[in-house]
Amino acid sequence: MEKKAGDVKIAIVDQHQEVIPHWYQAIKDGKIASSTNTLIHFDGHSDMATPENYEIIEQTLMQPNEKRHKSKSYLLPLMQANDRFITSAVLTGLIDRVIWVQPDWLRKDTVEIQVGYIGETTNVQDPEKSKTACMCVKEIRKLKKQREHKETHRKEELACFYLTEALHNQTQMVPQKSCHKVHPLKYFVFSERNFMRYFRSRSLKPGHVFIDIDEDYFGVEGGVQKMIDGGIPMDVIYITDEVIPQIYCPNSIMAEKGLNTALQNMFHELYLSDKRSESLIEDVVMKHTKKYFCEKQDNTFVHLFISYIQTQSTKQVLKALSSTKYCLFNSLQLRDELLGTKNDFALCHGTIFPNDTLNKIYVDSKTGIETRRDNLSKMLDFIYASTQPRLITIARSLRDGYVPREQQRFIERNVRKAVDQTLRKVKMTSETIFDENLVFGEKGWV
Repeated sequence: MEKKAGDVKIAIVDQHQEVIPHWYQAIKDGKIASSTNTLIHFDGHSDMATPENYEIIEQTLMQPNEKRHKSKSYLLPLMQANDRFITSAVLTGLIDRVIWVQPDWLRKDTVEIQVGYIGETTNVQDPEKSKTACMCVKEIRKLKKQREHKETHRKEELACFYLTEALHNQTQMVPQKSCHKVHPLKYFVFSERNFMRYFRSRSLKPGHVFIDIDEDYFGVEGGVQKMIDGGIPMDVIYITDEVIPQIYCPNSIMAEKGLNTALQNMFHELYLSDKRSESLIEDVVMKHTKKYFCEKQDNTFVHLFISYIQTQSTKQVLKALSSTKYCLFNSLQLRDELLGTKNDFALCHGTIFPNDTLNKIYVDSKTGIETRRDNLSKMLDFIYASTQPRLITIARSLRDGYVPREQQRFIERNVRKAVDQTLRKVKMTSETIFDENLVFGEKGWV
């Protein structure tokens, strides 16, 4: 007997842009409309950067959203980065309103509304003057209630800008006439405490709402600093990140998991050995990891790796390297010439380095996580009291190194508990899909 699909589809991914295939598949499955949807986004980051390469998106905009799920070539242009996928979906018309709910640990007492559009312009930082996506918005911010308990509004002129890697992802302002409108956007930002207080849930249109939750809504950790604290010096991290991708090329999810275990076992055996000869190290490296070598391997980096282990690695470092994890920086589905990504298997520390000023670090207690789960449950109840979204996507953000690793499974259990509690109250069933590209599989960070 064929299993009946649940009322609500829950898709769990790793890198946040990997929600894109699930969003467009949901159109085919009848879970969301093909256009003018509202995205309610629970996240420690806005993820509202504009995609830099507009030209590859432009090629796919000719396809209707109803057919986009059929081909990887239609979807990949929308998956350029973990903070550029939402505005990419706006460009296709899938979304025209985004509601970002910020966790209160960001310490922002926010109620903000922006109206405008996503468009395209010329990247003046690019010598070839390529096209890039841009955003134009007029901001209306509801400030804190004054003594007379009346809401105050502040209006600003339309501002247009884009983000570019040439400026280290800083904004480049452009005149409005240079940012050519593609699709309109309404953008709401509420801090956790203000969402139910100020948002008018009756404005949610049935069949045109879906929910997205990043597990870093519960906290953000610096993966590199975590490794340093665990006994791996920064210079070892740099060298390992430089050399390992030149040696190993896992070509499947199973190979990625297998290579992680093989490297842990290799470093553990080297840690236990009292000898440090080049021939012994080479034997151990070959025994554990040779089957994962890249096809075109000239052994230069292998010998460099062996030499570094022999001359620079202490017992303490080898022990730390045997207990950490290794993974691809980008999942296999994102490893594509179209996106400019390549093989990048290395230490699984993510993108947050010490002295990172773009990410607020916050690691909560178990009690704090459970309290935020209860708040999330109340907000979901609030949403489902007005309309019944039939799509929820959850991002683990493990590869990118945002969610606190040791807490990831606990956080996910609490997210799913909040969702389950709400769905039971409205008598809706669910079906959970685990994305095939999850790093370390369904279990997550074990």
